[in-house]
Amino acid sequence: MKAQLALLNGAPNFSYQPLYKIMKGLLGSSWSEQELMLAVLRCGLRPDVKEKYTELVPLIVEYFSDKKISYAMEILPRFYAVDRDILVPFSPPLIYADENGLCLPYFIFWKKNALKGERLALFSSIVREILDEDPDLCDARFEVIDMSAEVDPDTNENERSLKIIPECDIAKISSARRQKMLSTFAEGFRRARQVAEGMPTKRRSDSDRPAPDPNQIALL
Repeated sequence: MKAQLALLNGAPNFSYQPLYKIMKGLLGSSWSEQELMLAVLRCGLRPDVKEKYTELVPLIVEYFSDKKISYAMEILPRFYAVDRDILVPFSPPLIYADENGLCLPYFIFWKKNALKGERLALFSSIVREILDEDPDLCDARFEVIDMSAEVDPDTNENERSLKIIPECDIAKISSARRQKMLSTFAEGFRRARQVAEGMPTKRRSDSDRPAPDPNQIALL
């Protein structure tokens, strides 16, 4: 409940969603790191947001450098039923096809709070369930592309790095534990919703209002 209310009161004032659009527009064509950097610099965003984007460009290029992308596309949003009255949106920004078939990459662009442990296992199991329900996507491979920062022991600074986690390397979660985690989330969500109904509405300027980002799901 506290996590839900914290997200409501302190949502990020920017989104990585435009970066997905830039990536999808370039996939399937021959592009360089310089071209991707230029596309980011040309987008109409705040200077501090562009700075966050540009530090990700080398890692994005590194991830796609050895792939032969034939096409990339968006897929229709789905809703995952956490409980009878709670549907969580699932809207991957892109899915691509390469020499190994379809791939659904989940990019972790946030510098902190990467998916790990049980949260990662829970997320992976939900994604696989959603993919298996779609005949066109059931054979797609799923992998987490973690670009979060870790402390460098030599410099003691937080530095981003590329970590590719294929689905087969993610620990499995038992059905009992998964149901327990989802039930806990559902109960916390309901309580947070009740508290939020009695809170005053915060007025925010359009420039401070974060763009909707389906990857900022409080369930995780």
